Amino acid sequence: MLLTTAQSCGFCKRQRTPFYLDTGLTDIAVSFAELSASAWLAWGLAAFFLFGSVLNAIAPASIRASFTRWGYPDWFHYVTAALEFLTAVLLVLPAFRLAGVALAILVMIAAIVTLLHHDEHAHAVAPCVVLALATACGWLMV
Repeated sequence: MLLTTAQSCGFCKRQRTPFYLDTGLTDIAVSFAELSASAWLAWGLAAFFLFGSVLNAIAPASIRASFTRWGYPDWFHYVTAALEFLTAVLLVLPAFRLAGVALAILVMIAAIVTLLHHDEHAHAVAPCVVLALATACGWLMV
């Protein structure tokens, strides 16, 4: 992040030299126009998983009923929310993006298996699409 410019100060006519503050997050602070296809995909997936984590953390009655119907304990939606939140965080951090992709793939496989095991085939389409996108994101990174 540029804090000063190499221009003279209007008051003291002194030449300023540029200096930068290293925040450790320089990979994140890039223009969206400079992002690669895999980065765009990772950010989109991160938004999806962030939305899912909030929804599972709040857990309206319909979501709690689904987890009960699938045979999971009452608290399992919190585990799902935590995993989805961790996935979103890992996906936006370039150094950990591949780990985020791996976790996204595992979470989606678990969702697909759960839905297919309970004959909810139509509901399995969205996780299949997200699984394909996460796989493509990882493939583009390698």
